[in-house]
Amino acid sequence: MAEVEALIESLEDEDPSIRIRSIRKLVRLNDERAVLPLLGMLSDPDEEVLEYTCRALGKTRDERVVLPLIKFIDTSKSNEEYIDIAILALGRIGDERAIEPLIEMLKDSERRLCSAKALGRIRTEKSIEALIEVLQSESAEEGNIAVSGLYGSIKHGDEYYQKVLEICSDVERCTSASRYLLDLINRNAGIHPDGSVVFSEAPPTIIEPTEREVFYDPESHDYFYIDGDGNEVDCDMLGRDL
Repeated sequence: MAEVEALIESLEDEDPSIRIRSIRKLVRLNDERAVLPLLGMLSDPDEEVLEYTCRALGKTRDERVVLPLIKFIDTSKSNEEYIDIAILALGRIGDERAIEPLIEMLKDSERRLCSAKALGRIRTEKSIEALIEVLQSESAEEGNIAVSGLYGSIKHGDEYYQKVLEICSDVERCTSASRYLLDLINRNAGIHPDGSVVFSEAPPTIIEPTEREVFYDPESHDYFYIDGDGNEVDCDMLGRDL
């Protein structure tokens, strides 16, 4: 496709706005020939270009970008916005090779939140175990992220449910987030905590949803909304940014 080749060539344009426009178009075309050129953009000197590059690489869901993204994160400063986008891209791709690096990033206060969000999208035994640890955080924000990542991965009565139940039974480890998650799991199973009455269908109103229109991608199991610039922005089921 001549258009793809022309866009790849324009990635070397001196104008950052042209490079960004080309990145966005390449993502929409979804041509695998663009993957390696997009990886090359991780060395771009412009921070906004890096943001769009990291977002684009996540949308490719191509396993070839996983290790370069991990290396890019490891060699970059923690407080740059494009690093958060790169971490979330790893979660969107869902490759298991990202799990251990993401768990390690939980130790970094600058990367902890995004790493927890990314782990919540991979949904393996290791990622669930890591998020159960985050669920016990004193930070309400971290706890809510853990709930979003664990909800749907834990079923009533399974081994992870027992771990959440143990946490909620321990005064020192129990948090509002762990109680909220336990309520949600029980509700899905049609079980009231005291066994007296069934749940209504309305979930607990601990977190209010936004007014955004949220869309669901059944192929990737992702939620997203469209921002004012026409970009797809990852969010949770309540429309909160990830």
